[in-house]
Amino acid sequence: MFIGLLERYAIQGTLFTSFDRKGYREQAIRAIAHVLRADAGA
Repeated sequence: MFIGLLERYAIQGTLFTSFDRKGYREQAIRAIAHVLRADAGA
């Protein structure tokens, strides 16, 4: 599941890298955690 999540973000334009580059590490972690919760509930 987690590998698929990483692949999904890579396909969507490296969301985490984009956030990290701008210094929004915390927001990136929150966004990933939100998707993880959504996947777990699906």
